[in-house]
Amino acid sequence: MAFDGVISFQGKDHITAPQIGRLIAGVAGSVRGILQTQNQIKAAMQTANRVRIDTGDVLFDARMVTNEEPFELNVANGRAGYKRNDLVVLKYSKQVGGVEKFTCEVIQGTPTNQGNPVDPTYVKGDILSGSTTACMPIYRLPINGITVGEPVSLLPTIKVLGEEKEDTSKHWTTLQDDGACRVRYCIRGGMMYLDCYLAAGYSTRTTTAEMPDDLLPAIEGYYPLGTQRENSTAKIWIGAAGAGDGHIYLYNYSSGYATGIIPILPKSME
Repeated sequence: MAFDGVISFQGKDHITAPQIGRLIAGVAGSVRGILQTQNQIKAAMQTANRVRIDTGDVLFDARMVTNEEPFELNVANGRAGYKRNDLVVLKYSKQVGGVEKFTCEVIQGTPTNQGNPVDPTYVKGDILSGSTTACMPIYRLPINGITVGEPVSLLPTIKVLGEEKEDTSKHWTTLQDDGACRVRYCIRGGMMYLDCYLAAGYSTRTTTAEMPDDLLPAIEGYYPLGTQRENSTAKIWIGAAGAGDGHIYLYNYSSGYATGIIPILPKSME
């Protein structure tokens, strides 16, 4: 088959969801995030067992998914002396006949009384690559004993075209921002700057994504962070260019949060 007009009049219904998905991916990328429309799916706990999801629109692997009426989801009871992380997720499934369905639910984590809880596992999938099931976390629900904390957003807000300034060299690039850990970087004046933050209650964290190899320094090493409380140690570790490890490792031995902006000279800019 030769070229076929998608956004064109053909005298019949012919535009498909995958075609529109590829259009969105070509313009915005294969992004998972929240559009600046409606109420941006804001979440709030109504009781210890009910979380409310507001109206909003999201992009999920180049599929636009909308919620035009607020709704509530059940949250399982916590347990005294234990911590747990639950995830509010948007699930995609491709049914028989190619019908695509989206549902929202809470995935319950595993309670622990030792250290910090971890998020429950899920099948990420990739709709654009043909996955018949996929899952996109929207919020983390941190549960301490029988108390549910404020929902932590896990999706970035997608910027509107035209919002960016012309001088993109000064923009920050986010490597990770999951509510507990934020790492972003920018290039200014021949130096790279790492902006790192680790929330209170987390002693260690490793970024899921990796830094570009050409932005890593010539020599691996530890770099200090400031701490909110006490005269305690907080730091990051960053690997060397060409060593095959672009993750950022964060350590915090204080009771408060740790943060700092660290100048790094990439090997490629020496």
